[in-house]
Amino acid sequence: MHVAQVSGFVDRQRRSPEQLLDAWPTIMLNASAVAAAGARVTVIQAAARNAVLQRDDVTLRFVAAASTRRSVAAVVRAVRAVRPDIIHFSGIWLPLHTWALRHALPNTPLLLQDRANPPGVGWRGVGGRALLRGVDGAVFTAAELATPFLAAGMLTRARIFEVPGFTSTFTPGDRDAARIEAGVYGDPCVVWVGRLNEAKDPFTAIAAFSRALDHLPDARLWCAYGHATIPVLSEVQRAIASDERLAASASLLGCLPNARIETLLRAADIFLLSSRREATGAALVEALACGATPVVTAIPAFRALTGNATVGALFPVGDAVAGAAALVAAARCASERGRVRCHFEEHWSPEALGRKLLRVYRDLLEG
Repeated sequence: MHVAQVSGFVDRQRRSPEQLLDAWPTIMLNASAVAAAGARVTVIQAAARNAVLQRDDVTLRFVAAASTRRSVAAVVRAVRAVRPDIIHFSGIWLPLHTWALRHALPNTPLLLQDRANPPGVGWRGVGGRALLRGVDGAVFTAAELATPFLAAGMLTRARIFEVPGFTSTFTPGDRDAARIEAGVYGDPCVVWVGRLNEAKDPFTAIAAFSRALDHLPDARLWCAYGHATIPVLSEVQRAIASDERLAASASLLGCLPNARIETLLRAADIFLLSSRREATGAALVEALACGATPVVTAIPAFRALTGNATVGALFPVGDAVAGAAALVAAARCASERGRVRCHFEEHWSPEALGRKLLRVYRDLLEG
């Protein structure tokens, strides 16, 4: 089976193909997972310049495009040239790419991967219904995430599959050594990783941790973040500074490279995240890979990733009181490190993801 994993998104920073592979690890993670499961994989990625790279069993074809909007023709030409058995396109928010691929390769199954882009409104919504009509399948971390698209009259003819859009090669490592290396501590040591924006809702996480200090006085919270909107960052800083206990127990670590994130998650007892919405939740997947016990909001993606709290605990969105109770309960349980890692290996590891996607591809081909 020959699979083309395709993305029409052009990097705004115009980085080289080699730099993109470092900046966007999902490209190789997902492709390698499927290749290891037994498929032949070609990645086609819109980029600043043309390039063909070989990484292990995966061929990567970068096609030059001035912008995402203008990448349609280049992407379609590249896909037609490799003649895949199935097309796995990244994102549902580029319906013109989808329409062009459908018409260029009418007999090749076309599968879309959810990337946290809700249905458009106005002309985008109307256009999306028409342009997405020929899609054969769509992949979501949880089937419930397809509901807005179906309600908007999109993807009505597509089969819906449940597979996350992300996996991780992180490992648990040695927790004590990781704490020394990362310079973190706490009983429990609680880690938060994510962007500082409204969708991640760091305010609920901080409020929950503050309440949990009543029962866990030796707990420490360590927050690593990449992109931060200035208003949210400022409000988070004020919230911590205005609470004497938080000021002594919570630290903002800023943006850390991927290797440092792995060390931080290895050091954690508990991974805390209070997102209001996620397509997958890459940081949660990485935390599970490191064996950190998740205490996260009960949104569809997180319910799927934790096996509906088979590991860790879930609490309602925006509910700091329930979040605090979940933190205290997780801290008082015996260490779940091994059980969390086993859960990851069985369901969300690269090997598991590769098997799941291969089954999806076969279902579409046979269907």
